[in-house]
Amino acid sequence: MKTIIALTVSLLIVNPTMRAEKQADRHPLDKSESRKLILDNGLKVYLLSDPDFNVSAASLSVEVGSLEDPDNREGLAHFLEHMLFLGTEKYPDVDEYSGYLRTFGGHSNAYTAGDHTNYQFQVLSDGYEGALDRFAQFFISPLFTEEYTEREVNAVHSEYQKNIMNDGWRQYRITSQFAKDGHPGRKFNIGNLETLGDIDRNELIEFYKNHYSANRMGLALLSTHTLDDMEGFARERFSSVKNHNLERNTHDPKVFDTKETFRFVQAEPVKDIRDMQIMFALPSTRNMYQSKPGRQFGFILGHEGKGSLLSYLKDMGWALSLSAGSRPETKEYGYASIRIGLTEKGLKEYKEVVKATMDYIQLMKNSGHQKHVFTELKSMAALDEIYSSKGEGMWRATQLANEAMMYPLKDAGRINYIYSDNSPENYEGLLSNISPENMLVLLMAKGVFTDQKEHYFQIDYSYTEEDAFYKELLTPSNREEFSIPEQNPFIPQKASVPNREMKEKALPLVVSKITGVKLYFGSDHEFLRPKGVINYKILFPKDKMNLKHRVYSKIYAASVKESLNEMVYPAKQAGLNYSFVEGYEGLYLSVSGYTESAMTLYEMILSHMVDFAITEEQFMAIQDKIVRDYQNFPLTDAHQQTREKGAEI
Repeated sequence: MKTIIALTVSLLIVNPTMRAEKQADRHPLDKSESRKLILDNGLKVYLLSDPDFNVSAASLSVEVGSLEDPDNREGLAHFLEHMLFLGTEKYPDVDEYSGYLRTFGGHSNAYTAGDHTNYQFQVLSDGYEGALDRFAQFFISPLFTEEYTEREVNAVHSEYQKNIMNDGWRQYRITSQFAKDGHPGRKFNIGNLETLGDIDRNELIEFYKNHYSANRMGLALLSTHTLDDMEGFARERFSSVKNHNLERNTHDPKVFDTKETFRFVQAEPVKDIRDMQIMFALPSTRNMYQSKPGRQFGFILGHEGKGSLLSYLKDMGWALSLSAGSRPETKEYGYASIRIGLTEKGLKEYKEVVKATMDYIQLMKNSGHQKHVFTELKSMAALDEIYSSKGEGMWRATQLANEAMMYPLKDAGRINYIYSDNSPENYEGLLSNISPENMLVLLMAKGVFTDQKEHYFQIDYSYTEEDAFYKELLTPSNREEFSIPEQNPFIPQKASVPNREMKEKALPLVVSKITGVKLYFGSDHEFLRPKGVINYKILFPKDKMNLKHRVYSKIYAASVKESLNEMVYPAKQAGLNYSFVEGYEGLYLSVSGYTESAMTLYEMILSHMVDFAITEEQFMAIQDKIVRDYQNFPLTDAHQQTREKGAEI
């Protein structure tokens, strides 16, 4: 059999110099300039100018979301988001905004979260001023035309119907039911015909006036225009947004009632999954962005290397995957969450999985604040601030508008990169809330016990409380298999950049060509970043690529990755990424990221491709997961199915 292997290597090397965080380092090719200002009406503005942008964009974030929905009008904030697109006094034509954007190669979107709503668009720069003028009118003189109310209620209802069969939405909906009585976190946030079908225009106007105010807003403008021009755009078009001097919304920081029992929810999923989510209600960590205790928590508990919780659960045959983290829902409250993908054995022994998780958390409490974890997160953030691609267009505008609205304006644009507070108090304070009396466990799997039905999503579920197991959780065990992650040897310590002449579109060259093998090499002359990409393709003859061969290839790739996971996870934490997948032509290996350790990772993967070891139990769990993935594929969203199949055409 003739096997063709194509190898592509592209190495990029530079020398980052770290300076004080107050003065953020910049990439030598970064031409962007930013400016922050507050308009006379209190609206906070972030301006970003970059001559290399391909499109111009804007986003406005307002501090009101579904948590402010009236009890008898769940989904109202979401519905209002839809209605703002349908005409203003200055531009009454319902299709004016969308039509204008299309004319200039643009598009728009919006979303409603619990505590904020965000509107965004992008367009070619020639149409930017006109798009801004139309966009600003949403927040100055919307019409809320009565004749379009029914149409948009139906549009909201369609979104609701689409989400009914989505297990992520079902999981969110069912856990929200266990917020304490009277807490807005219990609300049905999407809306449908039942909650909005008889809505009156006056209700929309009242909600808009009561919550939309310039002093609650953050605006981001991104363009190739100069900062002076963009400041003029902002002042001219957004100064007319009314400031009602509204107080900032506040929410009860206590989401769950403290309860001395094991609270356990079981729910029937749409897909054949076995997911367990362990949740803890927390005071919000949003104002702790200088220390980021949630990221430290997720880094340690979600680690996948030797000594980790996931490593232990895999060795016991209970789990295939684990992720952990903490997120602020509002500026008052949030959640810490551990999500575990269970094996069939783990499903049967879910209590043992919960006990092991709480035992590892106890180790974290006993071990205290890990300064080396903070230092590693800070080091990687500093490198990413200089060398990562921050994107452009609507996505970046949305992020910047949210930061301008939610955080001190002086730090907007850098929230993800600031690590200036290495004190242990915030991290240890977060851990103090991770306790059995503050815990809710949700198990989603086929065939679990259910005796109730949730109203809006029609989810079959059950809820039980168990005092005896709660008492077991109060006396955690010391498991010798557990350890806190050690210092990461893959963290980049040095890098250098050759003094290369700038070239555009420098194409890779064939440097070796023998029977069945081609080797390409491309040297970066354009981006000058300490990153590289290694692509390795094993291309099989078409007549061998039958269904059986492809399934075997998929199982083989998954087995190799499983054997590698503990060893390569620290590399992934240090900005190195790899994928090894089966495709319609053969097997594809890709390694990318900071080049300092990329070849070490690459050689490690190649070694395991020809010589790997996993247990029989691990192999059976992989096989089971792949079979369920195949069975679940017809239940995925249509656009995902189209993308998967389209790649093979």
